[in-house]
Amino acid sequence: MNNLSRRLKRGSSTFALASSAALLATAAIAQTSVQAPPSVETVVVTGTSIRGTAPIGSDLVTENQQDIKDTGAQTIADLMVNVPAVTSMGAAGDNENHTSYYQPTIHQLGSSLSNGTLILIDSHRAPAGSTNHSVVDPNIIPTNMIQRVDVLADGSSSVYGSEAIAGVINFITRDSFEGIQAQGQQSFINGSQQTTASILVGTNSEKTGLMFSYEYMHNGALADTDRAWTNNNQTPFVPASVLSAAAPGGASPNFNTFACDPATIQPNGTGNIYTSATSGVSLAKTAANSPCSTWAYGDLYQTEVRNDVMVKGRQELAENLTFTTEMVWATRQNTYMTPAGTLTATAFGTGTQANPFFQAPAGYTGALKNETIYWDADSLLGPGTGFATAQTMFAEGNLEYRLNDNWTINLLAFAGRDDSTSGTYNTLNTGVATLALNGTTNSGGSLTAISVPGTTQIITQLPLTAATALDVWNPAATNKTSSALIAQLRDSANTLEKIFSDQQFRASVDGTAFNLPTGPVKVAVGGEMLSSQLHQDQSAPNNTGPATTSAHDIVINGEHRTVKAVYGEVDVPVINPDLHVPLVNAFDVDISGRIDNYSDVGTTSNYKFAANWTVMDGLKIRGNMSTSFVAPSLDIAGTATQPGFYVGNTFTGVTNNIAVPVAAFPLVTQTGIPGCTAASVTCNISSLQGIQNRDGDPNVKPAKGRSWSVGFDYAPQFIDNFKLVFTLWHTEELGAMTGPNLSNVVDSASLNSLLVFTPNCATQAQIAALQHGIPQTGALPTCAQYLFNDPNSNYLNIKIKGIDAGFQYVYPTDGWGTFKIGDSITQFLSFNQAFGLQAQGIYYSVLNTTGANTAFPSVATQMRANLGWAFEDFDANLFINWTGAYRNWGTPINPITLDTNGNPSGGGDHVGANVTLDAHFAYDFETRYTGADEVSLNIRNIAASRPPFYNSTNPSGFDSWVANAFGRIIQVGLTAKY
Repeated sequence: MNNLSRRLKRGSSTFALASSAALLATAAIAQTSVQAPPSVETVVVTGTSIRGTAPIGSDLVTENQQDIKDTGAQTIADLMVNVPAVTSMGAAGDNENHTSYYQPTIHQLGSSLSNGTLILIDSHRAPAGSTNHSVVDPNIIPTNMIQRVDVLADGSSSVYGSEAIAGVINFITRDSFEGIQAQGQQSFINGSQQTTASILVGTNSEKTGLMFSYEYMHNGALADTDRAWTNNNQTPFVPASVLSAAAPGGASPNFNTFACDPATIQPNGTGNIYTSATSGVSLAKTAANSPCSTWAYGDLYQTEVRNDVMVKGRQELAENLTFTTEMVWATRQNTYMTPAGTLTATAFGTGTQANPFFQAPAGYTGALKNETIYWDADSLLGPGTGFATAQTMFAEGNLEYRLNDNWTINLLAFAGRDDSTSGTYNTLNTGVATLALNGTTNSGGSLTAISVPGTTQIITQLPLTAATALDVWNPAATNKTSSALIAQLRDSANTLEKIFSDQQFRASVDGTAFNLPTGPVKVAVGGEMLSSQLHQDQSAPNNTGPATTSAHDIVINGEHRTVKAVYGEVDVPVINPDLHVPLVNAFDVDISGRIDNYSDVGTTSNYKFAANWTVMDGLKIRGNMSTSFVAPSLDIAGTATQPGFYVGNTFTGVTNNIAVPVAAFPLVTQTGIPGCTAASVTCNISSLQGIQNRDGDPNVKPAKGRSWSVGFDYAPQFIDNFKLVFTLWHTEELGAMTGPNLSNVVDSASLNSLLVFTPNCATQAQIAALQHGIPQTGALPTCAQYLFNDPNSNYLNIKIKGIDAGFQYVYPTDGWGTFKIGDSITQFLSFNQAFGLQAQGIYYSVLNTTGANTAFPSVATQMRANLGWAFEDFDANLFINWTGAYRNWGTPINPITLDTNGNPSGGGDHVGANVTLDAHFAYDFETRYTGADEVSLNIRNIAASRPPFYNSTNPSGFDSWVANAFGRIIQVGLTAKY
């Protein structure tokens, strides 16, 4: 059986095969069962609350232990690559983000703010974590404990509650294990290495079972400089096909800046910029001319160390009473190199604020009052260090009481907690730097402007001396900054801690209510209560001096919610084979509903109606329709005392390399951008400085979902071991939570009001109105020529439609082994979105693009095909991964074109298809002391293909939604069982 077989084990045949293969570890929606009782009727499958039935009307995709073996998967991201319906099958997955966990999502409907995919572990919720918005990290489960993964790509809030708009991914762990199993794998990557080791110990008897699992993982860092094509200046790497189509007004492929060491200088803050004090060369301040970058001081992927422990137990307390439990403890520690930081500020050569190291640029002959300097601190301070840590734990207990052969009562109790911390240290303290440059903490050098908005503080340090002044005019080797000041410049620790905890209590009963002539009518009813708490603690410099004195903000915030829910489901066999209805071998209907009451965002009710029509043996037609929802993250709405505020917000100065349409923002022509006139179509604002505020919204509401799907499973009797599956689906998510990025705002008429240009510099009153109580998180420019309000709220509305399809054929031979071939594909047919609160806005197509919103991509095609051969103890599999070509609508070189409504309608850059080959080889053997051993070789991205060019920064040069920068990965593994 290979990785594609999971798409072909659906319907009743799926579960017959599962039971015959002893896959009775299926966790119930109403229970977590470590070892199922002997009857398959006790098994509960993902997508239904009723034991012993398959989810009616749905296509359940299953990844089991054989699929794990066939691919050599060592992480959850490795497992999910086998399912094209799961977003970003070519992305790095785990080890991808510094502050956010990897959480797989279905049909590209997901983000940390508005994740439309529910993640379950053994059919119960798990503690969310990370210091972005809280999401579930399935990697807390040791991979050797995974029995199988169920992917249900249908709206399922009627059974599970929040987050199940796109569907459910249920990670089901082993029900039992006997013996000792040790595994190890070493991965070799150009520029990095990865090591994984695990052990599984278990004992099992008729009434008792106990398992212990531990997994260790170490992923080495991959530096930016290990991949030359990720340089911030992408100009040398732009394909000719993109340049030939380039039109004026698009983004530059040069994401460098004017921040250099020694500093670049703009005399009197206007006109051209000199590349250094000793250089007579001056450049126009445009993105294309930007000469410097911090590329050499960052990591593409960070060092990551994980420790995962899981314990599971089962005890039969009486003949009809069984108690099961599971406990997880996991840690994650990430470290990475990060740029020290840059400074843009005004320096003076004369007067009370004179800097003793001040130098006029060579060749400048005009009257010099002051200079705007653009300085990179990396050479003087060295790179900074970023970190992210997490400790996650949960405990679950389940009591199952079997009243008789038909009825079962389940009681579940669960408690979990995740403590995540992230931050940076040894980076530039801009408050100290500006104090040492011009004697104030104001970048413009004003002696009267308030240093920290919302206070009356005016911080000065005058006069400047050789001991207290910052030298930005000389390179690091001859720099005159004192060692004491350098130590203060590094004093900028910025930390954020989030503690998320939840408790879940559930009671349910299911069984056969009565029998019809067509079969048993089965029902399930239940209720649950979920209580969640989020504590946030942030410490950061406050622009008044060294962070270790008193010059730092400490923000503590706490949110909580309680959810009470009731649900029910009924499964009715309408027609069975005994009725001999023409073209209707069987017809089954399932109806489910659920009501959830949230203490903070109100009540929501949802339903699902589903049906199976078995036309004949081997052909089943299925369909369903449902409503679902996603509750807002706890940190979006804020608290009663701080409405709309979440720790991790930003209120800071910004620059953006982006083209703005003049028709929508006519004031941009008055900001002094060279060549920007009323006749211009767009103007690039990379030379302007602005202020951005991103925070929450106290009026946020749950996102609403609507979905339907129809499809068939076909296994013709005249072809053994062949099956074809096909599903046409449609999903809507209305009022999805997001913070629109600037490209969304300038390209969507309904969001234009979030960006305001202030050509003559924003006033203090305008800045205070934008800030509305949010603590300042970064330096503000002296002259802000635009203000960007970017709240997280119900801004995004999505309507998508697509096809999931696949086939599998297994051909056994006499003497030549078994051959297998298969393919699995997800093809989007439409992807329409609209920006606007409360499901407002005009829809437009973003099909086959990325960068159109901050939440998820909308690439049209993902496919994974395989060819396999098994002979005696040897197994070989070849996989082809294909993500189709699409358009870059994020920061394209070719500008986006707008329709009459001001929404994107075309343009952008062509991004080529991402095609890679993987291979897996395994040999099974036994020794005198061990059995069921295996040695394996995996090669991912055999040709070491680099991702298609994608004009972007952070990361540069590729699209991390659909590709990764690892290149070829060679993995050698060994499994031994005692």
